[in-house]
Amino acid sequence: MFQKAFPELRKQYEDVFSQTRFISNPEGYIPDQNNDPMLASGTIHSDWMHVFELAMNTRILKWGE
Repeated sequence: MFQKAFPELRKQYEDVFSQTRFISNPEGYIPDQNNDPMLASGTIHSDWMHVFELAMNTRILKWGE
């Protein structure tokens, strides 16, 4: 189902998106010091782009147990 297909969908989306934008911060990145709760400014990976899908997948997997 969706949670099984999600890793491949995520990879394809990030491959396309990264052609025109940075999707992660470089290692050693110092986040903004203005306490702005932006998802992208505090991570060094791309989970910020999928925060809702990751939470949904977790809930679906727990629901199916």
